[in-house]
Amino acid sequence: MLKALPQRVLFLSDLDGTWLSQNPANRRALDEGVQKLKDTYEKRGIDLEFGYVTARPPVRVEKEHLPRQDWTITFNGGFIHQGRPGQTGLDGAYHRNGQDDTWEDLNAQSGFRSDKVAAECRQLLTQPRFANLKFHTVGEVVHNAAADDCPFIASFCFDEGSVNLTPAEQRDDNHNGVADIFEEDTFAVPSQVKEFQDALGERLRQDGIEFDLSPAYPFHGQPIVMFDAASPIANKGSAVDFLRAARGVERDHLIIAGDGGNDIAMMRAPDGSDDGRRAIVVGANPQLHEAGSKLKNAIVRPADEDSSLGVLRALEQHLEAIAGG
Repeated sequence: MLKALPQRVLFLSDLDGTWLSQNPANRRALDEGVQKLKDTYEKRGIDLEFGYVTARPPVRVEKEHLPRQDWTITFNGGFIHQGRPGQTGLDGAYHRNGQDDTWEDLNAQSGFRSDKVAAECRQLLTQPRFANLKFHTVGEVVHNAAADDCPFIASFCFDEGSVNLTPAEQRDDNHNGVADIFEEDTFAVPSQVKEFQDALGERLRQDGIEFDLSPAYPFHGQPIVMFDAASPIANKGSAVDFLRAARGVERDHLIIAGDGGNDIAMMRAPDGSDDGRRAIVVGANPQLHEAGSKLKNAIVRPADEDSSLGVLRALEQHLEAIAGG
């Protein structure tokens, strides 16, 4: 009798706030637990490939000393690397590994280049209607130029205090000195930032550049509002779907873990529908909890649970469902 081929399962996790909990012991439990699950379910006919999806540049992924991965998606979908995204050499310098050539070629076809878009941003800031905005690239905010190194995606940041708010946007119901519009659980895009994004989009269209602009969102732990400009496919959702198809993984054998609103796109099909892929929701983000509750194969963990432990417990549940199915 022929032995059944193993079922390939692809598990991809967001890093900050998802895999990387604030509790070192729980983080260690996840690091070790994933390898144990990989070994355990291999005996039950599952070939588990796992990796990470992050906004970080390759060099910042390496610094976390993560378990040896099969895949890494960096720059929020800009690059796809097989295995580690790079390593520190004997010379002490960081050397980036190559990224998937097909994915790079597809992104290049859009004509999008992050340096060109950054130049357009700086030009717009010379206009009187935007002159008040204090602008930074994400690399400037995190003091790491490598964060600006992807040619297909760029993140642009404004100091919250520099944004002109309408009277309604200045509302501060909890009287903590921070407008509700900037609070993580009540965040809304300030009208001036939306106007800036619209103006940038118009310039790029005039230049014949294909692009996508994300909604603005708050920067983790800093008084910064930011947005991403990218080629139309340089995003978490498109990169995940490309990798799933390239690896021949069935939709219900794809498992995505995340903690933030920008992880929703990975948990749905490219058209925004529920295609049966599996999701793990951790953390307390209300948008993600609501979206996850509507997905057929999502496991929504308690909002107050440690993220690393939530990922580990839900991953085992998903693998058990696949193995038993």
